[in-house]
Parts: sequence; structure tokens; C-alpha cells
Amino acid sequence: MSLKQIAEHAGVSVMTVSAALNGTGRVSDQRRKEIMKIAERLNYQPNTLARMLKAKHKDAIGLIINERLGSVGRSGSMTELMLQFIKFCEKHDKKYSIEFCDIDSKRDEVPDILSSGYVGGVISAGFIFEHQTRFKDWLGSHPDFPLVKFEEPYDYCVRTDFVNGVLNAMMYLKECGHTRIGLHIGPQRFGIHNLIHRGFQQGIGLLSMECRDEWIYSHDNLVRQDDRKEKMAWMKRIMRKKDRPTAMICAGMGASRNIINFAYQLNLDVPGDLSLICTGEPWLADAIYPYVTTIERDIVKIVESAFDILQVRMNQGKITNGEKWINPKIVKRETVISLK
Repeated sequence: MSLKQIAEHAGVSVMTVSAALNGTGRVSDQRRKEIMKIAERLNYQPNTLARMLKAKHKDAIGLIINERLGSVGRSGSMTELMLQFIKFCEKHDKKYSIEFCDIDSKRDEVPDILSSGYVGGVISAGFIFEHQTRFKDWLGSHPDFPLVKFEEPYDYCVRTDFVNGVLNAMMYLKECGHTRIGLHIGPQRFGIHNLIHRGFQQGIGLLSMECRDEWIYSHDNLVRQDDRKEKMAWMKRIMRKKDRPTAMICAGMGASRNIINFAYQLNLDVPGDLSLICTGEPWLADAIYPYVTTIERDIVKIVESAFDILQVRMNQGKITNGEKWINPKIVKRETVISLK
């Protein structure tokens, strides 16, 4: 007999059955008694191994990667986050579990790490989309569960201050003589892109730099098959004119690779004709030629800060401010040239 079969007899969700049988969650005493009677009548035998794991791992830490499975390996930030997460857990002798949630999956499910109760706290990475209703509903109905979001707004989150990072990058460009700046940005509903756009707009005003509307490439969709064609057409429009940007800020290492490739196809030199600064990780920045100047997260500090918040919450402590901001750094490589 499974939890699903009990749920069907009780006319409730599997999550509610699990909560009732395990004494967790917000289930009324009356409903809990009803479910337990149904379970007894159906001769339900709990999974002893699962209960042992739950008891053993109640102070373990989980990591949820909410992303396209095919994109995880190409995402520098997710790869680096997983690496530092594992290193931290191994160093501090922490039990851990990692779960991948495919955002392209048609199944609307609560991540097993959350519904199983095998871990006592979770770091959640990746934007939770509108179609993931059960995931969102679970978070809404379990406000006391220790969960910290990575790079997305939440009651408890650790985020990189990309507003300040972009401002510092633009100050560096201006010191090098660049005053005409373009921007390559992704969907602004995602935390990082929203912050980069805000930092860019502030920099244009504070530093008296120039950016025309046509110098900004922005879209509100995930990557599409025709995305590169649109970017290439945009590059042709702006870079073949006499009045054009001399530098560009890019959100993401994939965007910087595209821009460098398009520039070469247009017989333009990077950084000779176009300087470039992008957000990204060092191991990806050094894998592109020329080596890309970057606005880099401090992933180690982000993971440490997330664990600090989780530890307090898992011990039922109080946190007055659950939003932690980590400053990025500018790493100068080969894609910025001085015009002076």
C-alpha cells in the first residue's frame, strides 16, 4: 500500500497524507485521525528505510537546482555553486543531498528534498516559474521550513550586489576613456538581470555616459533557437554605424562568447573596436579568447552565508534581516582597452 493509494481513499494530496502520518505540516487533528484510520484499514506499512534516513538526516543540507537539465553543465554559476556546496559540506562533515528540477518538465511536482523531510534545510537555486505551482504552494504553506534562495529575492536569500558591481565596471570603463556604452541583458524577471539593468541605468546617469536605446539588447524570454540570429542582426545594426558604442556590459558568459564571435564575423576586434565586461566565473572567462574581464561573484562567501542563515533557522533561532548581499569583484583581463 502506497501513500498515493491512501491519498486517493482520503480525497487529499500525497503531501497531506505524508504530513499526517509523520506528524508534520499543517494538518488538523481531525483530518490526521481520519487519514491514520484509512492507513490502518488499508494495512499501510511505512518505509522503514525512509524513516531511518529521515531520522539520520534531519540536520542534513539540501541543494535544489531549478534549471533546464541540459543547461546545468553550461551554467557557470550553477556548476560553481554545486562545487562549493559539496566542498563546504565535506569540510564541515555535513550530510547533503542535491536534486535537479527540470524547468522544462511537464510534471508539476514538489521537489523530493522538500516533501520527503530527509533534510533539515535547503539552498534553492534558480527561478521558480509560474507553471511550478506545487513547488510555490509548498513554500507558501511551509514558511517556517529553513530555505535560503541563491540570487533570487526571498524572505531568506543570499544575493550578489550586481548593482554595485556594474557601477564599478562602468567606472573602470570611464577611467579607460569609454563613455559610449552598450548593454546585453536577459529577462529582467530574473534577479541577476534585474540588478544588472538597474546598475547600468544608475551608471549612465551618475557617470554622464551615453547609451542609446538601440544599444541595449534585451528580451523577456528564455533562450530560443532564433536568439543568436536576433543578436547578430542587432550587432550589425549598431556596430556598422559611425556612431556606435566603444564598450559593452554583458550579463552572462554565454552572451560574451556570442558578442566576441559576432564581432569577429563583422571584422571587428575585441577589444580594439569593442571593449567588453561581463558577469561570469573565472574558469569560463579564461576559456575564451581573448580572456574576458569579468564582474565575478564570491561563490565561497555566498555558500558560507547561506549556511550561516540555515544553521540559525534549523536551530529555530531568529534572524532580523534574512537578505544578505555579497559584493562582487572586477577581474581585469584582456577585453578592455584604454582609449586615452
